[in-house]
Amino acid sequence: MLAATLTACAARRTAGQTTLPPETPTLRTIFVPAMNGYERNVTGAIQAANVPVDIIGEKTKADLQVRLTLSNSGGIADVLYEKRTGHAPFSYLDVVELETNRVVLSYPFLWSDHEDTRSGDAAEFARELKKKLAAKAK
Repeated sequence: MLAATLTACAARRTAGQTTLPPETPTLRTIFVPAMNGYERNVTGAIQAANVPVDIIGEKTKADLQVRLTLSNSGGIADVLYEKRTGHAPFSYLDVVELETNRVVLSYPFLWSDHEDTRSGDAAEFARELKKKLAAKAK
């Protein structure tokens, strides 16, 4: 009998309340510019990794932008760096917040013309971006 009374009271108390649907997080938008064909690897990797962003084709409407910095100038500095370290200088894929110009992620990698290497680097970049955005959302 006590259980029935409590259930009836609870039903009356919640009858006047409306439940709101859970909020769906707003996806950030990201612009991936042309990068000598590498943009296909990067966009494919972002989509495959389910990074919580919408890839858009217009920089002016984007929250974030991917920026590629190639360090293969071919100059004497590159030759000396490679001689000293055993590998070519790193290139970088940066993700920048366009409003503040703050770097969200800077991913170093060794530039390659080999498709498997490019795909692997893009996949690792996408995983790092997904982790970074998930950590920021918390």
